[in-house]
Amino acid sequence: MVRTNGLRVNFKPLEVVSKVDNIYIIRWDYEEIKDVDPSTKQTIETDLAVWAEEYFYHKPTEDELRRLFTKYYNDITDNKILSGFVWNDMPVWLSEENQRNYKAAYDIAIQKSGATLPVEFKFGTEELPMYQVFHTVEELEKFYLPAVAYVQQCLSEGWRLKDAIDYSLYNSELAQNV
Repeated sequence: MVRTNGLRVNFKPLEVVSKVDNIYIIRWDYEEIKDVDPSTKQTIETDLAVWAEEYFYHKPTEDELRRLFTKYYNDITDNKILSGFVWNDMPVWLSEENQRNYKAAYDIAIQKSGATLPVEFKFGTEELPMYQVFHTVEELEKFYLPAVAYVQQCLSEGWRLKDAIDYSLYNSELAQNV
């Protein structure tokens, strides 16, 4: 799978490259490229767009397309969760392990009325690590609850992207072109 760009008019959800050799291109995640006029700061339409595409060397089934699109959007969602959260101007790496550690620290602090505090977490990046010490349950909660909300928001956005795929675009064109 590759992200590519081209003229807007070149975007076709499905292209049969060769019926004889059974080569198909599936395209999705279309987005027009816009530019900004530096003098007016106004958005300018261009004739360009970006999209994702995958070559198939057989006629893809709807199940194959579902797996392809699901993996694509799941990867985007996972990457956004992993590296997109910023708390108090600090990037926070939300790996599954870190999420479990944050949850455990929060849950135990709640259960023990803060007796397990202070707790320290490493935020930032490898190049610029930032350490945060939480002394109270309230301080920890001000970090933990937004992190959980961020993960939920990312998951919800990913679900909406997958739900918005119109498989009829691919099914009707596959039926017509083969």
